[in-house]
Amino acid sequence: MSTLLEECIEALTSSIEMFNELESKSLRNNFESKIKFNNYGIDWGCYESKIDIQEASEILNLIPNGKCFILWDEYSKPVIKSNLNNIINNIYDVTAVSFDTYLIDYNFNWVIEFHHEEKIRIAFLCNIPNGTFDKKYN
Repeated sequence: MSTLLEECIEALTSSIEMFNELESKSLRNNFESKIKFNNYGIDWGCYESKIDIQEASEILNLIPNGKCFILWDEYSKPVIKSNLNNIINNIYDVTAVSFDTYLIDYNFNWVIEFHHEEKIRIAFLCNIPNGTFDKKYN
């Protein structure tokens, strides 16, 4: 495990679940089957309901606290589940793990991309049914 990932896990300790390699692969496949990507990350032109924000703390004014997944563009990193407040309160440790970081609502209502060029964007995915992730990840 990389030192930056270990520091992230330590920072998030209050309530996380880390998925094994097989579960992480399944979650990433599910995510990629629902979200459109281009060479630069999420293809934001495909989403009408999106918001650019300046600071991660603004997210807490837009989205209620709840369970979400952390995925990184580096697939060797495990998927982690925690609550949104915990993640945002430790966002520097979370985003330090890899170039691009994605937060995905457990019910797939929204996705947030922390792009390596310091852009933060949220898309609201109302057209994707709730409960997309299997209940075994609950």
